[in-house]
Amino acid sequence: MSNTARISYKISSLLKKHNLTISSAESCTGGLLASSLTDIAGSSSYFKTGFIAYNRESKLKYLKIDKDTINNYGTISKECAKEMANNIRSLTDSEIGISTTGILGPQTIENKLKGEIYIAISLSSKSIVKKLRLKGNRAKIKKEAVTQALKMLYQQLCRL
Repeated sequence: MSNTARISYKISSLLKKHNLTISSAESCTGGLLASSLTDIAGSSSYFKTGFIAYNRESKLKYLKIDKDTINNYGTISKECAKEMANNIRSLTDSEIGISTTGILGPQTIENKLKGEIYIAISLSSKSIVKKLRLKGNRAKIKKEAVTQALKMLYQQLCRL
């Protein structure tokens, strides 16, 4: 069993134990985070929605990201990641929202370099954001971003 699978099982147990629901808003991970959270049998009891907002327009239209956030900080920023997590939690009536945004490369976007990733978790009491600088090809960066997002989520759930 992979590290990701082990963490996903632990997360599943904690979400069920605390009777919590979660929704994800992903950009750079393209649904891989939602897939990891739903690989566990019975995940429909806690996983509500996974949304992939891969471009600026999707973030504005569907995730209701404030235009000023994107204009001032960009789609690849801690501010956008935080708003993505907060908004997906609110839009889906979930107790937890988790988001990923970043750049997989090879080109730069918004003057951000390949491997710059932001992960955010929104809980009713707080929001946290983590910035990562990952190396490797697109697939490796996506997988590592998901692993880091799951670890971050697990740490937060252990504090409940």
